[in-house]
Amino acid sequence: MELRPELVSLTFERSSRALPLQAADLFAWEFYQDELYFLKNDAPREGEFHRKLLERMAKSGRFRIQSGDKNSVSMNIEVATKHLHAAGTMDDLDKYFGKP
Repeated sequence: MELRPELVSLTFERSSRALPLQAADLFAWEFYQDELYFLKNDAPREGEFHRKLLERMAKSGRFRIQSGDKNSVSMNIEVATKHLHAAGTMDDLDKYFGKP
């Protein structure tokens, strides 16, 4: 039996009505920008952040945020690439998931 994800519905919501999604998007963007900064410069020391929002969140004690170093990030890229190649080509993935 072949299992495939099925799109049940697609809706667009006003950002003011999807606050948890907006918060997650903001956090992801801030973390991405912080990691880009440290990848382009020296690796951060433990608990050090370039983006002020992440620094405030970490200092609040309600969040535990750990940055990766260049080696750990590159290991993730290798693993992701390996799994993508094991899944096949992009055409294979499009066939499996159904290209919209």
